[in-house]
Amino acid sequence: DLYYRDPANRGSASLRPEKAWTSEAGADWYHSQRLRASLTVFHRREQDGIDYVRSSPSDVWTATNFQNLQFTGVEASLAISPARNAGQFELGYTGLRGSQALALALQSKYVFNYPVNTGIISWQSNWASPVQIRTRIGVTERYTRSPYAVWDLYAAATRSRIRPFVQFTNLTQSTHQEIPGVATQGRAVLGGLEWIVFRKR
Repeated sequence: DLYYRDPANRGSASLRPEKAWTSEAGADWYHSQRLRASLTVFHRREQDGIDYVRSSPSDVWTATNFQNLQFTGVEASLAISPARNAGQFELGYTGLRGSQALALALQSKYVFNYPVNTGIISWQSNWASPVQIRTRIGVTERYTRSPYAVWDLYAAATRSRIRPFVQFTNLTQSTHQEIPGVATQGRAVLGGLEWIVFRKR
């Protein structure tokens, strides 16, 4: 970051090293193989945090230091298997809040582009099934931006030595930017074969 340069990014020789303290506390609850939950609270204090900022989309991203950044968050999850052959459902939520606001005239590439709310619901089939299926829907709201949803689906054969699989990503065709100005990939599909040469007996 000190001397890095490319057409879209410019480092700064005056950058100071980052310093940070992180603390967290959590608890796990295990009722049975069919029901478990966890909760974690965390806090991070940064001094001289490094980020790239710019004033407009036509400007170059420039490295800079931010003073006294603080982030506080919570992460919770719940896993449920309602019946023996019904697979497993998982619910997850992560919330994150920062204590310092970015100047309205600036855009942040990383630090102030964080997800403030993230919710996930997923399901996967029972491992004894001849076809393993996993699906996941996630909703993300980034700082000062509108929320978006992404749905992924995966299926694979599990019994034979040759195991075909197929993976669908972003079935919702969500258009969003995890980094300002860089659009993520739309709907996509990936398929293939896994060949098990040696199988454990």
